[in-house]
Amino acid sequence: MSSLPSKSGSPWSLAHLLLLTKFLTVRKVEPFLTGDWADRWKAALGESEQDAIRRFVSRGLLVSCPLAEKIAYTFSDAFLKGMLRERGLKLSGRKDEKAERLCSTDPQGMETALAGVELLKCSETGRQLADEFSDRKTRMVRVALESLQEGKCEAAVREVCDFKDALGFPPIRFFPDRPNLQRNA
Repeated sequence: MSSLPSKSGSPWSLAHLLLLTKFLTVRKVEPFLTGDWADRWKAALGESEQDAIRRFVSRGLLVSCPLAEKIAYTFSDAFLKGMLRERGLKLSGRKDEKAERLCSTDPQGMETALAGVELLKCSETGRQLADEFSDRKTRMVRVALESLQEGKCEAAVREVCDFKDALGFPPIRFFPDRPNLQRNA
C-alpha cells in the first residue's frame, strides 16, 4: 500500500517519519503494538507498523545492527562480565568494548546467544529523514512558543493542532481534537 506523501514531496507520510525516529537508536523489532494503539498507527500510516518497518528496510532506511551492538543492547553489563569471565577475558572497559571483545573472541557463541533477536537502526539516509522530521517538529514548537510569547494563544494552539492533524492519527474518543478557543461572553 502506498503511503501519503508529506508536504515536502517525500514518499513518506509524517506518521512514517515519526515511526522512523523511533529507530534513531537501536530498537528491537518485536513485539509490535497491539489493540487500539496498533489501530491508530495503522490508520495514520495507511499500513501496519510491521509493513512500514519492512518497507523502511527494503528501501535501506533501516539496517540490521552489527553483532557487537546487538550484544551491548541486549545484555546487561553484569551479564557481559559473566560471559567474559567464562571465557577468561578481560572484564574492564565500557559496555561496547566488552561486547566487541566477546564478538571477536566467540562470534559463533554470540550469534547463538542472539538467535531470533532482530535489532534495527536508521541508516544514514534514514537518519537524515528522521532528522528532517525532528527539525519540522522543532520548528512547530518554536512557532507555537513564539505565538504564546506574543500573546497569540489561538495561533499557538492552531500550530500544534495542525501538526498533530498532519500526522494523520485518528481522534481519541472522548477527547476533542481541537480545543474550543471561543471565549464565553
